[in-house]
Amino acid sequence: MSYTAVRAGSNDTYTTKYYQLMIERLLSLLYIWCFATLTSCFAQKESISELYAQLDRAIEQSQHYTKQKESSIAQLKELIH
Repeated sequence: MSYTAVRAGSNDTYTTKYYQLMIERLLSLLYIWCFATLTSCFAQKESISELYAQLDRAIEQSQHYTKQKESSIAQLKELIH
């Protein structure tokens, strides 16, 4: 749809409908943008939560590996003495 500029006061009904239509379009774009932004935020939160979970698992694995190495070193020290 194409609209032409209307001089103020020449056709108030047309002007009002035009502005209402433009406002509706702007609001719909705003709603779409807000929804996309919220979706992105939730996705990032989910990603951050997953990253923290991966980090926790990595720390647990590292601690387990460290305990195994400490145990092996302690056993070797006992064999040497």
